[in-house]
Amino acid sequence: MAYMTTDDRRLAAGLLLGSFRGTDAPGWFLDLIAEGLGGVVLFADNVGDDDQLRALCARLTDARSDVVIAMDEEAGDVTRLDAQAGSRLPGPAVLGVIDEDTTTRKIATLLGRRLADIGVTMNLAPCADVNLRPDNPIVGVRAFSADIAVAERQAPAFVEGMQRAGVAACVKHFPGHGGTSIDSHAAAPVLGESFDEMLAGPLRPFVAAIRAGSHSLMTGHLLVPAVDDLPASISRRWTEILRDRLHFDGVIVTDALDMGAVEPIAATIDAIVAALQDRQLDRRQLETSVQRITNMQRTLATARAESAKVDCGAIAAYGRSVAARALRIEGNVRSSTTGHVIECRPEPNIAVGVTAWGLVDVLGETGWSGEYLHPGQMPVLDRHDASAGPLVVVVRDAARDHWQRDVIERCVAKRRDLIVVEMGWPGPINDSIAGRICTFGASRASGEAAMQRLTNEPDQQEPEREVALHG
Repeated sequence: MAYMTTDDRRLAAGLLLGSFRGTDAPGWFLDLIAEGLGGVVLFADNVGDDDQLRALCARLTDARSDVVIAMDEEAGDVTRLDAQAGSRLPGPAVLGVIDEDTTTRKIATLLGRRLADIGVTMNLAPCADVNLRPDNPIVGVRAFSADIAVAERQAPAFVEGMQRAGVAACVKHFPGHGGTSIDSHAAAPVLGESFDEMLAGPLRPFVAAIRAGSHSLMTGHLLVPAVDDLPASISRRWTEILRDRLHFDGVIVTDALDMGAVEPIAATIDAIVAALQDRQLDRRQLETSVQRITNMQRTLATARAESAKVDCGAIAAYGRSVAARALRIEGNVRSSTTGHVIECRPEPNIAVGVTAWGLVDVLGETGWSGEYLHPGQMPVLDRHDASAGPLVVVVRDAARDHWQRDVIERCVAKRRDLIVVEMGWPGPINDSIAGRICTFGASRASGEAAMQRLTNEPDQQEPEREVALHG
């Protein structure tokens, strides 16, 4: 193999997004940026508050001004900015229920302005996946809808709002994770459709987002045998389809490859350089890829600089109002000044991570009490008398979790006035309960909206869409 040059290493490094642990960038990582590392993905453990994160981003850009700083900030369930308290903004499924382009653009613009002010230049969102299977373990309320037409409208609206603030959107998980029953973090799901079937179905939101000008797109670890025998994330054929059939000329990002420290990053750089010098990789192709990244950063730089700062209190207030509009009430949900919340806490998936959510954390001074249940635990119900107000069970994707359904059955056997708050994707309802609130997401905004509904009568100026519980 030929001698490894500095230019070779810089070219190889420029294609990679790395990560590190902690709220300050270690020296070795700053050195990698100075040597040409393309960018960094920040996660929840890199975040304390906005001021700390702003200072961290400044350190990263001091190492090299054009480094990409990316986050998974979908709003709703997947949040890195607000992992400790829960997202101030509702997530995609809430926006899909409302299905107004203007509302989605405004949510995305507010979020984008906050990111731009902090120093983030790329948001690994939105999910353009369509939640076609109720047993999907990874998408759920991260999708705008189970209806392709709704997702086709909302994904481009989110892209436009985000990029209006100067932050590159990254539409994911191409060619569509919503039709799977396997988490691609654990194994490669297999999709059985032909390309033409996908183009007429779950690819439509991606095509719409591309036409809306999305600067980036994330390929998933998804296997479509009718197209290629390799997952889309490492498939030349899918890249050719994106470039030639779908006319996407932006930055293509692979889903997480879990390279979290200096040794794996260095080893990856070495492997790319070796393949480059052995002519397994085309230098011009790599140079074109790096140029796309540079163009993305430059194109949005002015919009980021001109992006108006937003007050987090104003963001929270707007988020609650949007979340409240998406609540769906089934059956008899009575409000009360007192009551008790039993909150089921299933294990989070890897994409969501450990993030604050639910009702117990937002009870405040309401006069209600609350408790958590963890997987396998059952509630002790003797102390929950109906005279003390409603009993509420909070669940998240109960349709996919026997334990949460067992908790509901245990509670309804004791209290026929039981109210369920479903904060995941709603499934079939237990006909024995009195009523259910579906929030379509587990953000703080949705939790506060649901708690407002439980403690007060609905605002007559913003009537809810009531639907029958039985039938």
